Amino acid sequence: MGGLWPAWVVYPIVVEEEESDVHDSLLTLNRHLENHDWMAELGIDDPWVIKIKPRPIRQFSTTSGAWLFFWLGSFISTIIVGIAWLKPRYSTLEWYDAEMILPVVLFYSLPFLGTIALASRLQKKVAAKMGTRIGGIIPIMLPFPYFPWPFGVISIPTAPRMDDITWDDRHRLGLVSLVGPAVLLVSGLIFVLIGLYLTPQNTVLNAMPIRLEFSLFPQALGTLLLGGEGYLLASSWSHPLALAGQGLMLMGWISLLPFPGLPGNRILVAELGLNATRSTGTQIALFLATCITGLMFGAFTGHQFWTFLTMLGALSILISGADTSSPRILDDIKPSRDSSTLSVSHIIFLSLLLALPAEYPTAEVVDWDAGLEWEVPQLVEVEINSSENISIFVKSRALITREWSIQGWSGTADWNLSWECGGDKLAISEVCSGQVMPLQSSEIIIIVNSPENVVGATGIELQLWFEDEDVGAASIIQIIPELPVVATSQYWNWDGNHLAPRICAELSVDSKAPIGNVTLAAGDGGDSKLWSLENTTRIALEPEEVGGLVEVCAIGANGAIHLLNSGELSSRLLPVIEWTGDDGSSWSAALAIASTSSNLLSNGLAVTVDDSHSLFQSGQHLLLGEQDTRCDLDSSPRLPAGDNTTWAWDLSLREQGLLPHLENGAINLTLPESGWLHICDGGLMPHESWRIAPTSRQELALTTWDGGLIDVWVSNSSDTINRTWELPVSDALVRTHGDGIPNVSIDGTTANLSLLASDSSFRATVIWLQVEADGKVLFNVASWSLGVGT
Repeated sequence: MGGLWPAWVVYPIVVEEEESDVHDSLLTLNRHLENHDWMAELGIDDPWVIKIKPRPIRQFSTTSGAWLFFWLGSFISTIIVGIAWLKPRYSTLEWYDAEMILPVVLFYSLPFLGTIALASRLQKKVAAKMGTRIGGIIPIMLPFPYFPWPFGVISIPTAPRMDDITWDDRHRLGLVSLVGPAVLLVSGLIFVLIGLYLTPQNTVLNAMPIRLEFSLFPQALGTLLLGGEGYLLASSWSHPLALAGQGLMLMGWISLLPFPGLPGNRILVAELGLNATRSTGTQIALFLATCITGLMFGAFTGHQFWTFLTMLGALSILISGADTSSPRILDDIKPSRDSSTLSVSHIIFLSLLLALPAEYPTAEVVDWDAGLEWEVPQLVEVEINSSENISIFVKSRALITREWSIQGWSGTADWNLSWECGGDKLAISEVCSGQVMPLQSSEIIIIVNSPENVVGATGIELQLWFEDEDVGAASIIQIIPELPVVATSQYWNWDGNHLAPRICAELSVDSKAPIGNVTLAAGDGGDSKLWSLENTTRIALEPEEVGGLVEVCAIGANGAIHLLNSGELSSRLLPVIEWTGDDGSSWSAALAIASTSSNLLSNGLAVTVDDSHSLFQSGQHLLLGEQDTRCDLDSSPRLPAGDNTTWAWDLSLREQGLLPHLENGAINLTLPESGWLHICDGGLMPHESWRIAPTSRQELALTTWDGGLIDVWVSNSSDTINRTWELPVSDALVRTHGDGIPNVSIDGTTANLSLLASDSSFRATVIWLQVEADGKVLFNVASWSLGVGT
């Protein structure tokens, strides 16, 4: 036959009417020609054709020095990346310390490179047993800690390339190509499982760790053996042996990919044959499969490693996918297996599936020191005259042990609240503290003893302050008695009006409560003289219509807001909410107001404050905010700008800070014309608070004369009252209110009052100042009859 190399049509030898096996004859012929550096290649004709070609020579030319360079360089490279891997846990150690070097060498470098050397030796032995000489594996070093591939070795090719080796048949090619990936996958799986077992469940971290995202099968086994949280912790600071196993499994999995030049492609050739593998249809299918796999792993949107691998695989398919000269197979006709045996392709597919890597082989654990998460109930109902527990859960997503503390304020004596803290019982105002282990949670118990009696019982707002490693946050728990109808708070909400004050309370109405009526009475049980329900004398409550909550508002007489917290003078001054159900059940309570009735005046200009000021004292912590602003226990308030004699502070620019020692020198203090000023004294709740109101009078700035209570008393109308007060200004205007007839005169800054009535009723009198925005100062006198009696 014609051609560059001699070729003959051959026929099988017939002995006793039996044809000899042409494949065995070819193998015998090649063993003979091998000594002469020739080889015979079998093809299909009528029936067979054999072509004689020269055998490649001098393929094994890699010197011992080159082998030593690559293996020693890879050993040093794995030590470098191993030290970088352990550094977040051993920040106090230097890289050359024995405590750092020994674990890296013993549990990473030696197992990692030792397994690669084992795979190299085994595949050489298997090939030699089948009559084929192949080269060993040369590890290609990556001597810097590149976190997406933190293994120190980037590739493990053989020298010479196995595609350049002459193979007797497809069976030998497939079997030898399978040895290396199998050793890497099996050994890697064993190392991963042992490494996860050796990894402690708690460690000290000083820097962001790199989490290993293990392959599908070890991830499932690790989760089964260690549990979900245990596996997550172990993978976040994995033992060096697990790192070695992860690297080996990834290399084994990549080796099985059907890219030209990789063992996976040679196995595909062994299964399908060279011509079928290099066909256009097969190459298109491989190219599409590569792109789809790359998309699945985020190669075009995220991780650089998969981007590199996808591009490399796609390019190799486009460039070398149709090359029918590689790998070189002398008998491409003989099947690689018998039809009765398990298909190698099934094994490869199963291995690729079980060893499927995560989208990211490694990931930076950016939330390794994440703050704690608090689960706090917003509303809790407690049976009257009982003791119950409220649970607060603190959860950690961090990989380190975190310290926590909690403190509470309730502002009422009717409820007895305490902490169950580490076996001890602490008052609610004391600090309860503890620790949360990585990815764990802790339960904090509040012991609640509710009021004994239905009458007077109200809900409360429990103010909480959490500390997480010196980072604080506030929260509120609404605790209410489990009654048909009850006020959700012990306080009225006041609209700030002095002349016609409007106060509102929120009632919680149980869905199973009977239909009833809400009325307003005086604290002594009689009719309320100074307060009445807004627009009605009673409110009908139907639980199905109110939807659980209803607002009840009352309108007071002029100046009555100043009497609201003066129940010690007379119970008649207090408005009491009463609810009576159709079934005879009832509830009532007298509420108070939480905020002061006076406003802090400001004209937006600086005011000199010294140690004689009535409101401000040395070292006070001032905080500008809103009505519900709480003191920040995390803050470290600073002194304002100045020296020991002259200070200046504009709270519009810096909202909180400390007043200096006013004995040494005054401070020029500037407040805005709106907002709230709070004084903090170390607790979450402000020690004192004022609403800021504008004024045009400089001499009244930083005073609480607006709405300021001057005097209040309850007396018999038959008693003559004569009183005198000093006012802050000399041009105050008199305003009288109520059903009394007071005689009021102002002489300069002195105010005189004379009050006499002929009836025998009791009378409540209240005196307060009101400052208008235009600067007018009103001297208000309100006198109201409370009826006959004591």
